Amino acid sequence: MVVGEKEIADRLEVKENTVHQWFIRHALPEPEGAVSGNPAWNWKTIELWAWSTGRMPDLRIRILSILSKVTGAFATPLTIDLIERGWVGRGTSATKIASVLTDLFEEHYVSIHLRNEWRITDEGRAFLGSRANNAEGKPMTYQPTPEEIVRIFTQWENAAWRSPNQKVAATAPLEPPSLAEAQSLVPRLEQIRRDLNTAEVDWHGRPVGNREQAAMGQLWEEWRDDKLGVLNGYRDVWRSPDPFYDSRPL
Repeated sequence: MVVGEKEIADRLEVKENTVHQWFIRHALPEPEGAVSGNPAWNWKTIELWAWSTGRMPDLRIRILSILSKVTGAFATPLTIDLIERGWVGRGTSATKIASVLTDLFEEHYVSIHLRNEWRITDEGRAFLGSRANNAEGKPMTYQPTPEEIVRIFTQWENAAWRSPNQKVAATAPLEPPSLAEAQSLVPRLEQIRRDLNTAEVDWHGRPVGNREQAAMGQLWEEWRDDKLGVLNGYRDVWRSPDPFYDSRPL
């Protein structure tokens, strides 16, 4: 898919002027073509760039979420916090996070104070609140699309992270799959859906209710197990009793 500055802004949930500033500062990859005289890129190129530079929407929201709970933070401690939460890779540098903070500053979502201390602004809190409301309020459709897989997995991982069960919180939230990874999961989701189409019980022996939800849930479990390097680790985390899969207390 070919995208210009406006489409990039929409997909990365930033202001269009932010994308233009990236272009002027040569932060974006070199344009791969032009549409009506304006620079254009393949979306896959931009997506890979956004992941590698920390400019995907989820990271911005997570940074603002941390800043909303403290009076201020410096780039290095903030980076350490993000790493310890498992929200960024262990090789993530404070410079990388500082570049994201700079973008947020230019959009007036954060302010900078003496000795480079970053604080969330009222505009940033409003943006964070609206983003959370949109994410929570949008109904899950369980459609077999990469975008829906990413959205649902993100919501479920965030729900797991907020769980009072420490075994749950300790393994969540896992970094959601990229659109490319989610695309590779679609054939498996379709296979699970076909298997459940005539099944009376799911893979845990529980009566199947919403087949689309059950299929997505099984895919999520398999994806989590693969990420954690364990077999059926999801059930190990939630057991005794399992609020999702146990129909009655043990």
